[in-house]
Amino acid sequence: MRRLAMIAAALGAIALAARSLVAQGSASSPPYGMVTHYVDARMADKMRELGGGIVRVDFNWITMQPSPGSRGFRFDATDATVRSARGRGLDVLATLAYAPSWANGGRPKEAPPLRLQDWDDFVSAVVERYQGRNMDVRYFGVWNEPDLRDFFRGTVSDYASLVTTARQAIKRANGSAKVLGPEVSHFGVLNGWYASAMEAVGDQFDVVTVHWYPYARQSLETYLDDAVQSRAQGKPVWLTEVGESTCERGGEDGQARVYRRVLEAFQARRSWLTSIFFYDLYEPSSKCSWPAVRSDWSNRPAFLVYKDAIAQFP
Repeated sequence: MRRLAMIAAALGAIALAARSLVAQGSASSPPYGMVTHYVDARMADKMRELGGGIVRVDFNWITMQPSPGSRGFRFDATDATVRSARGRGLDVLATLAYAPSWANGGRPKEAPPLRLQDWDDFVSAVVERYQGRNMDVRYFGVWNEPDLRDFFRGTVSDYASLVTTARQAIKRANGSAKVLGPEVSHFGVLNGWYASAMEAVGDQFDVVTVHWYPYARQSLETYLDDAVQSRAQGKPVWLTEVGESTCERGGEDGQARVYRRVLEAFQARRSWLTSIFFYDLYEPSSKCSWPAVRSDWSNRPAFLVYKDAIAQFP
C-alpha cells in the first residue's frame, strides 16, 4: 500500500509539473525579436537563420485605410507581411499608428484622429482580419514613440484616449490578443511622459513597451531597473527598440559590443523583461546604418552575437 501511495504521489507531482509547464508556455512570449517594418520571404528566412521568434512591423493607418469607409482599406502589403512571417513560424507585433488626413482634419499623419470612432473602426477591422492559423497576429502596439512630436502630435490625454479605444476594439475582435504600450522612447521615460501615461492608462496594457539607445543619459541597467520597472505595475516589459548604428564610434565592432551588453542585461532580468527587439534587421541601403545585416544580406558581427546568444539562452 505504501508503495502504491508513493507511486500515486509521484504521478500526481508529474501531472502538476506538466500542467505548470503548459500554463507557462501558454503565457509565454517569444523572447528574441527584431524590428523589420515589413516581412518578405528573404527577411523571414534571415530571421529563421538568426533564431529569433518575433518581428515588429508597421501597421500604418495612413496606408492601410487611405480613404474612409470599409472600401477604403488596403491590406495587400500587411497580408503579405503576415503570411511571410507566420509561414516561417514567426510571431508578429503589429504597431498601429499614423492617421490618414481624412481622419485628422488634413493634418500631418502624426496628429491623432478627430473622431475616436474612426480609430475604433480601423483597429477593429485590422484585428478581425488577422486571426486564424496562417494570418494570426496576437500582439498589437498602440502608436510609436508618442512622447516625441516627430511621431505623435498630441497630449498624454490624447494618447490615453487612443489606448482606451484601441483596447476595447482589440479585445472585442479577439479576446486573446495582447495590447502593448506605451511604446515610448528613452526620452519619454526619463522626462516623466512614461510615468504620466502609465498613471493614465497603464491598466490598459497587457505588456509594457519601451525603447532605449546608447545615447540616453542613463545606463541601460539603471534605466530598466529604476525608471522602467518601477512604473510597470508588475506587468511584463518588452524592450521593443534597442540597438546601435555602425556609423557611431567603433563601427560594426562597436555595434556588436552594444548587442552583447544589451543581451547580458536582458538575461539578468528575464523574470520581468521578457522580450527584446533590436533595431533593425535589414535596409536596402545600409552601408553605414542600424541593421544587423549588410545591404548585400551578409551578417554583421552584431548578428552573430545575437544568434549565439539565442542558441545559448533559448
